[in-house]
Amino acid sequence: RLWGLKYWINSSIEEADIIVNMSMVVACDGVAINNILPVEFVKELGRKGVVFVIAAGNDGNLRLPLHSILDNVLFIGSAAQYEDSKDWEKAIHSNWGPDLFACAESKVGTSLSAPQVAAILALILKNNPRLSIKEAIAYLKSQAIPMPEDKFYREGFLGAGVILSEKIK
Repeated sequence: RLWGLKYWINSSIEEADIIVNMSMVVACDGVAINNILPVEFVKELGRKGVVFVIAAGNDGNLRLPLHSILDNVLFIGSAAQYEDSKDWEKAIHSNWGPDLFACAESKVGTSLSAPQVAAILALILKNNPRLSIKEAIAYLKSQAIPMPEDKFYREGFLGAGVILSEKIK
């Protein structure tokens, strides 16, 4: 499968804004992601405008940091509102860590959170064609809702907060 992705990317684009949504069990640590998507390959695609939006995983565990070396990879966790609370918090199942970009709503799994963020990012680019992919990502991050009641958020482990499509301007 990776060969097919490499072939498609290398043969069809020179520079473009492309968003790839991924959900895979092995994306949860640096060693595993390097076996599936080699870091140099991901960096090369980033230079061409490709962004990977990847589900953070559902073990409820700390993730190893990768974002510092892969600025075109957005790891997405899940957030939820529990027990009639209006406060957002980390969904029980969601992985967390310093490399999370943000969360999206899902009580089921991060595989449902990541495509929401990928779709919102695509809509931002569609509605603002003059924005670069990096500017669109920065804008998306600025629209995240803080989760001050959540201890993981306060400790810097849930990224920018929760991204909700209805809150994006």
